[in-house]
Amino acid sequence: MDADAVAPWSVAEVAHFCELLESQEDDPKKLEKRIEKDARPFREVMSKAVDIALSGRMATSGLMTHLPVDGALAVAHAITTHAVEPQDVDWFTAVDDLTQDAGETGAGHLNTQQFSAGVFYRCASLNLRQLQVNLGLLSDIHADETSQSRQRALAIARHVLYLLATVVPSAKQQSFAAHNLADFAIVSLADQPISLANAFERPVECNRDGGFMEPSITRLADYWSRINQAYGLDEQARAFALKDDIELGDQVAWNNLAQLEDWIAADAQD
Repeated sequence: MDADAVAPWSVAEVAHFCELLESQEDDPKKLEKRIEKDARPFREVMSKAVDIALSGRMATSGLMTHLPVDGALAVAHAITTHAVEPQDVDWFTAVDDLTQDAGETGAGHLNTQQFSAGVFYRCASLNLRQLQVNLGLLSDIHADETSQSRQRALAIARHVLYLLATVVPSAKQQSFAAHNLADFAIVSLADQPISLANAFERPVECNRDGGFMEPSITRLADYWSRINQAYGLDEQARAFALKDDIELGDQVAWNNLAQLEDWIAADAQD
């Protein structure tokens, strides 16, 4: 394995390798050949490595080349739905007590940081069948799902939705405390992942009250309806919205995220 490569391994995998080396294979090269010949027993210990099953892993040399994992989850970079306003400037200083004790004046440090605010759109897709393969629940991507394997994948998908709606990046939180939860979410169960980013190819303009949130939600829901009609997509979709009376297609969005989570866990059954 490349010396400078990041190598995600599950604890169960490491324990399995150690057990084999102690009891059967004392030569790492023999172990590598064994994995190359039949990696199925090694994949069985992946059932609890949900993070690797979601994100995947790749390497160009070493043991990991025989145990690749195609990521089941894809997350796009968040984009603003509108043109970003000119950045504000925050002046800040740091007081140096030693400088004051020495009878000197002035701050120990003086600097600025720029910031802005926006309404963001973020898209993620989760391949449920690939997730089941990565967890060792299916032998390959073409194998038939079982009710147990699909329910396991749906349970993880439910949690992924919760994380996407509630978890925000931790950088600069001590300075800005930007703990903003999602105002609107669409979940679609379909054969093909569809990004709705093109809804904002033309930047959203603020409404008469000066806000970007409501026109962004309206634009997104309208684009979803138009692209589904234009391509005849056969997908099951529902939405969550903080604001009342938001519609996705012919259905009113739920105003409780738990309802959308339960819908996912029930395999798109109301």
